This record gives sequence, structure tokens and C-alpha cells, in this order.
Amino acid sequence: MQTVTINQLNTAWVQAGQTVSDLDNQINAALFNNESDSKDFTALVGKRDEAKKRRDAIKNQLDELGASQQVPKNEEKIEPQVPVTPIKNKEDKKFIDAVRGMLTGDPKYRDLVTSSDDPVTGVGAGLTIPKDIQTKINQFVRQLYSLQQYVRVENVTMMEGDRIYEKFSTMTPLQDLDAEDATIPDNDEPSLMKIVYKIHRYAGINTVTNSLLKDSSENILAWLISWIGKKVVVTRNQKIVSKLNDSPNKPTITTFDDIKDLYANTIDPALRPGSIYLTNATGFTGISKIKNEFGGYLIQPSVTDPDKYVIAGKEIAVIADRDLPDLTGNKHPLYFGNLEEAITLYDREHMSLLSSNIAGDAFVKDQTKIRVIDRFDVESVDKEAVAAANFKTIADLKPSSPQAPNGGGNGNP
Repeated sequence: MQTVTINQLNTAWVQAGQTVSDLDNQINAALFNNESDSKDFTALVGKRDEAKKRRDAIKNQLDELGASQQVPKNEEKIEPQVPVTPIKNKEDKKFIDAVRGMLTGDPKYRDLVTSSDDPVTGVGAGLTIPKDIQTKINQFVRQLYSLQQYVRVENVTMMEGDRIYEKFSTMTPLQDLDAEDATIPDNDEPSLMKIVYKIHRYAGINTVTNSLLKDSSENILAWLISWIGKKVVVTRNQKIVSKLNDSPNKPTITTFDDIKDLYANTIDPALRPGSIYLTNATGFTGISKIKNEFGGYLIQPSVTDPDKYVIAGKEIAVIADRDLPDLTGNKHPLYFGNLEEAITLYDREHMSLLSSNIAGDAFVKDQTKIRVIDRFDVESVDKEAVAAANFKTIADLKPSSPQAPNGGGNGNP
């Protein structure tokens, strides 16, 4: 007889709860239908009651099994999970209550949801995600592979603005003012440049199940953090990648020496300490198979972190082909540089939620949709701080030919 796992029981319990919820909706609709047959109504109530018994029986069995064994390792998810912890912060609890009320159409929360105007559209922006919960989202984002960890992040309150930057490669020293009548020359002006940012709105929609609406506040919060966090990572990764190709330095790589030249010749030496290599999953597969002169793999895991690989002590950051696709002509991207000097992400830190049961097909499917909006901008600051190389294949290292002693090869002087 096949063994039923905890995960299978949990799925069955959620599905059983959804069945009960759907039958409840049918009963509610029948109550307002004057043409509804009493026998059909009674049968519907009976089906609902039986569904409740089945749901409760599955839940009891789930609790029994959970108390007697741990989840097998092969059933644990490898990807980062949001911990479900009791909500102690009153503001967090108030927010989740507002989310639940917004999703269920509670009139008490209607004014709360529409009171905040979107600074771009001028209409109701929805329910603003509190600072504390945005912090939890950011903490979860850091568990995922986010390129945001490598670039400079500036939190802003204005929807648009500008900043004055000086590229490191053209930076001049401060002037000596020891003389009492010394003046500061204007020789810095030509190397200064103005970067203009304009906050963009990025939105995503998801479907909220009836069973989630009936779940605990802790589980609703964990679901929101997980969904929004993953959306934030994918969106911001792709916007950061879009700025990497602004680099004027775009060499083609064919040998491992070319990769070393990226390190030695493409960026200011002062920027090397914070520099990394960056490629996509397909590109890393090719790089990881380069062999040394003895037939072994040239790229080895980091001594301090076996999950990371390095080239001459520099980390090779790898992100999905979805976020960093191959270039035209089946060429793989390989960037090297100091992303913190090259790119700035201007973060509005003003995420918001809005729900609807009529958007799209939500009305005909009796579903509730929830929309999240993230507000940020990404701009190139120092295009020379990163080199944007490409490659198709990289040749293995060849064994060095042994030199003949004393140049003669025959042992004679």
C-alpha cells in the first residue's frame, strides 16, 4: 500500500477546504434565488456538511502524522522559505487585517484602501505596505539571488530628481589650500556629470484563493512576502542587467587569457577590490568546463564558500538565462567590473497593494485578484566601471612544450 506523505495530506486538506468554500458560495447564491428547488438546496447543504467532515478528518490525520514524524528531506523545498512566525507587531497585524478586509470587500476598509493617491496617476494607489513589512520583504529578497546586492541603492522620496557624479576614472585630487589667498580652480567641472532619475511603477497580479483568505494572519503575511519578494528580484534583476550593456568596452573572449585581460585591462585598478564576474547559467556552464593543461577543470569552488566559484579570487555571479539571456548570434554574456560604481538603483520604497474581484476573468471565475506595485528606477552612473564581454566557446589550456636544455636539444653546449 502506498504511503501518504505530509505534503500530500496538506494538499488534500487545502483542496477539501476549497471544496467547502465553493459549496458555501453555492448555498449563499441559492438563498437569493427564488426559483431554487428546496430538494436541490437540501442536497447542496448535505454535500457541504459531508465536505466539512472530510476536510476535518484530513486535518486531524495531518496533525497526527505531523506529530509522529518529520518531513522527509527529499520533500523539503530547496528554495528559500519565508518563516511563519507569530505576528507581535500591532501595525503588522493591523495591515494583514486590512489586506483580508480589502480582499473580502469589507466596507470598513474601503476608504483606507483608496485614500492614498498614486503620485503618477492621481487615483487611489491602494494599501501602502508598511515599512516593517517592506523590511521583511527585503530580508527575503537577500536570500534569493538578487543583483541589487552588488549595485548602489539610494532610497529616495521624490518621484524624479537628479544627482551629480564624478567618474572614478577621471577623478582629480583635492587642491592644496595652504596659501591664505589660494583659490579653488574649476578644473573639476568637466569631469562631473548629471544623472537624472525618474521613478517607474512596476506591477504584478496574482490570484488569491478562498482558503488563503480563511488562513491565519501569519500565513497570509508569509505568502505576501514570498510572492512579492520573488517578483521584486526578477524585475529588478532584469532592469539592472539592461544597464550593463551601456559599457563602451565590449571585448570578445576566446581564451582564458582573454578573461584575465578583463581583470587586468578593462577597469580602473582602484575599482578591482569590489569587482565581480557576471554571466548567465548557460555561459557559466561553458566557463566551468574549461580545462587546464593537465586535463582538470580550471574553475574551482571558493575555499571559503563551496557554493561559489572564483576566477583569480573574483566571484563569478550567475543568474538565470531568463533574467540575463544570451546575446545575438548565440553569444554568452560575461561582465566584469564594479557594479556599485557603475549602476545606481533609486528606490522609492513605496510598495502598495490593491484587490479586485472584477478585473480580468476574476468575476466569472468567482476569484479575487491582488495587484502589487513596486516603484524604483535604475540608471548607469559610470559606464567605464564595467566591461561587457561576450563569448561562444573558450579554448582549453594547452600543455606547455618542454624546452630543450641549453637550446640544443642534444645536450651539447
